[in-house]
Amino acid sequence: TVTVDGQVVYEATGRQTGNPAADYSEGASHVLAVIHQILNHHRTLEQKWHAKKIKLHQRLALRLFQEDVKQVLDWLANHGEVFLRKNIGIGRNLQKARVYQKSHEHFENVAQ
Repeated sequence: TVTVDGQVVYEATGRQTGNPAADYSEGASHVLAVIHQILNHHRTLEQKWHAKKIKLHQRLALRLFQEDVKQVLDWLANHGEVFLRKNIGIGRNLQKARVYQKSHEHFENVAQ
């Protein structure tokens, strides 16, 4: 039966190894070596991931900045030059300066 066959195998392997403690320490050493190897690979992988994450965030910030610059340049091309040509007396008197200031504040509110 299975139990008898298992007992025979167990006894045969038990006799072949002289010292069970030696087998255990060999296996434990191997397991520890594998664990250390895995931890080293994990640490290396985490360092690479962190470096890539920083680079990705930098690229995202650059891309957002480029989009903001494009919006400003587009606005200047479409509205800024026309505004400056139309309003050549900007700041020549206090009343006009206040009107332009209110207009600018309105622009800032709309832009946000």
